[in-house]
Amino acid sequence: MSTTSFRLDDDLQEKLEITANRTKRSKGWIINDALRRYIEQEELKQRILEETQDALADIEASRVVSGEEVMKWLETWGTAAETKPPLL
Repeated sequence: MSTTSFRLDDDLQEKLEITANRTKRSKGWIINDALRRYIEQEELKQRILEETQDALADIEASRVVSGEEVMKWLETWGTAAETKPPLL
């Protein structure tokens, strides 16, 4: 495990100490947990942005299935006449 130092606002330092005492966790554990969650959230935002950009590119290139086709397909779900999903 590596060590990194950083400046912590006074109000956060106080809250960190209170939280560490209350939860019986080390300040390092709390900081690692918070940073891990933050990074996971940022990675998720990035994936969503990339997927949205891909979807917009598909729309611009007319690589879409109409809502009408999808609804027709969905209406067959669970019936003897169930069809395969519509293709591009």
